[in-house]
Amino acid sequence: MTSFKKPLIAIVSAVALLTTALAAAPANAAISAALTVNTVSVTAAATAADPVLLPVPADNSVDAADALKVVVTVAANTNVSATATGVKLVSALATVAAPVAASAGAATFSANSGSGTTVTFYAFTTSTTAGSVVVSVGGDTTTYVVKGTAGAAYNLVATVPTIAGLGLPVDFTATVTDVFGNAVTNASISTAVLRGSVSTALTYDATDKRYEGVITTPATAGAVNGIITISATDVEGLAKAVKEVSFSVSALDLTAQVTALQAELATVKADLAKAQADLVTLKAVEIKKYNALAAKWNKKFPKAKVALRK
Repeated sequence: MTSFKKPLIAIVSAVALLTTALAAAPANAAISAALTVNTVSVTAAATAADPVLLPVPADNSVDAADALKVVVTVAANTNVSATATGVKLVSALATVAAPVAASAGAATFSANSGSGTTVTFYAFTTSTTAGSVVVSVGGDTTTYVVKGTAGAAYNLVATVPTIAGLGLPVDFTATVTDVFGNAVTNASISTAVLRGSVSTALTYDATDKRYEGVITTPATAGAVNGIITISATDVEGLAKAVKEVSFSVSALDLTAQVTALQAELATVKADLAKAQADLVTLKAVEIKKYNALAAKWNKKFPKAKVALRK
């Protein structure tokens, strides 16, 4: 029995030491980092409930105004890494000599502090959907939440009916996005028509998430041609802006159209009835011809008669 006591005591001691070490180990420590946007300190908590708001780089240049500067303070020769979701990371901002376009950046970043005590990098986004940056130093991590704010109006899409009655209100809609496809809710939109009138200008509806307006057609039949425009400037290096949409509405006397369609339908019905009658007559003729041939066959070949058709 004595031979088993020493190993048992050793195991118990090791477990006790491990338990003590775990209890004494510090929790995941906060990383010392300073956040600034355009030299202004970020006071937001950088959480999902209180994200850092950044303008998207709508001019296709990642500058201080639309990037989150992250300065991590560490000891010398310390590795700092970051991983982004829905956000892009760069090690420097744009300069005349070294441009940084909106297409630049990566989802990861890493650097060593070397002989210094700080590591600096930048985060930016082209989306109004919240993203995150997770900074890691050793075993410690801190997450910062970033959300973009839409740029100026750049792309226009409109939906207008192609047919309408005379002297009636016609609903039409439009959506406007920035250069990266983010919804723009404060765009200035103009609508002009030849014949008829714009009785309600396009105005953003927060419930339907689109711009809505009303055109009133003229009292006489004809085309209502129009154009919807936004003010936008093409950005070098990106697709050209869609600044206008033209449309045409055929204003018709719907009562007259219904009458004409009913007359056309009556003609079609009459033609169908005649075709059916002709088919019946043709069928009767074909049956008569068949029965005549069958009678001749039956007379000539009485043992191999065929039935007559009715």
